[in-house]
Amino acid sequence: MKDIAEVAKLTLLLERILRERGLLDQEQLCVTALPVDLQKRMDGLIENASELQGLLRIGHAARLGEALSPPVLEATRVMVQEVCEALLDHDKVQIESTVH
Repeated sequence: MKDIAEVAKLTLLLERILRERGLLDQEQLCVTALPVDLQKRMDGLIENASELQGLLRIGHAARLGEALSPPVLEATRVMVQEVCEALLDHDKVQIESTVH
């Protein structure tokens, strides 16, 4: 249960970051392309927009209460946290994920 809540919180944070940069529309969880600066920040974590899209979909499924295996949840939690940390300051991610 803890991983589901953490994945939900972290993916909401990631969605907010992407929306603020104009990379994610409000209606669909659709990332079409990653700007060069984000590609550099996420080097080694996310190779393309499709991989980022997959993380967002798993997070959305977690928020909807869909059944996800513990290994998928754990891997998603770690990955989304690392992506958020790459895009934001590490301390800010810790604060954001505990506040929301």
